Amino acid sequence: LHLNQRFMPADVPELPNNLLLMVLQAISFSSSLEVLHLAADNYMDEDDLADRLIEAIETNRSLKTLRLYLNWGDPSQFILENVFSAAVLNGRVKDLSLQCYSALDPQSLDEKVLMDALCRQECTIEKLRLSDIGVAREAGSLQVPNDANDTNNTSLKDLAITEGRLDCSQITRIIRRFPSLHSVNFFGNSLQNISIFNDLLVKNQLQYLNVYDNKVGETDMRSFLTNLPAIRSLRFLGLSENPCLTSKSCVALLEDWVSRNTSLEMLECSLPEHDEEEWVEYHETTFSVPLSLNRAGRQYLQNDAAVALPTNLWPVILQRAGKMSYYGLGDGWKNPTMTDTRVDVVYWLLREKILIA
Repeated sequence: LHLNQRFMPADVPELPNNLLLMVLQAISFSSSLEVLHLAADNYMDEDDLADRLIEAIETNRSLKTLRLYLNWGDPSQFILENVFSAAVLNGRVKDLSLQCYSALDPQSLDEKVLMDALCRQECTIEKLRLSDIGVAREAGSLQVPNDANDTNNTSLKDLAITEGRLDCSQITRIIRRFPSLHSVNFFGNSLQNISIFNDLLVKNQLQYLNVYDNKVGETDMRSFLTNLPAIRSLRFLGLSENPCLTSKSCVALLEDWVSRNTSLEMLECSLPEHDEEEWVEYHETTFSVPLSLNRAGRQYLQNDAAVALPTNLWPVILQRAGKMSYYGLGDGWKNPTMTDTRVDVVYWLLREKILIA
């Protein structure tokens, strides 16, 4: 069910509050609804609407995907925390996205509420997206039972807290409670130390790491890149809009690591001294070839020299290399959409195998 009132044309009247109340009541009793997208402006200004939304989330027993895009004209941390906890403790929801638009003050979740709810035994969340929502350290207005204070969450695999104004200490405390993370996205925060993700990387489980538009400096980035050559799990790395990319020595270290790494498939690291045309050429000549080789299966060619590559793998690798497509604007690292293929990948793949031999 998609209720997208936020992006309706101006001449389309808003859904009347009484009708929305009826819809939320129907959601409460639905036994078949698995996906709910609700994008609404100013609906939560009415206490009865907020209460009915919370009740619908708490009582529905079939929801698996819940995406809420809400605008509070009168910000209320209490309402936000109740909506969040209701969704997390529903016991069925696996994919939760919550984004708040506020014309007044930014919305925040209390850190204790966030951690206690997610680490409860009944939490089933595997993917969590919080956008335009801060994490406050003050005591929240909603007190969740704290029987999970010393418990980690092993169900959460994909975590994104974007535009949340989180600092390094907050992010560190959060990720420590989620040891099974495969994907982390902290776009638009105040992170200065990217090395806090080393534990997840050393376990070779982290596939996606995005720290776009943070405050990562040269010293920490150099330390981070020095430890990366041995990492074999990372597929996507987002570094753009960080101060470290103004350092030529730091960029040179990044170029060297990418040339030798066999797992990374997509890199976002636009450099401030390049305009768009220069950046496209630089990325193509410096990063695009090794990244495409990785997608084709370069890791299989760099095993122990004493172990020959099984001949039955060559057709698979060459076929994949011959169909390697370009990424389009906005593509995720798992789904390049461009129909044009890279005709040079097979050449570079075979050339690298000859050089290794």
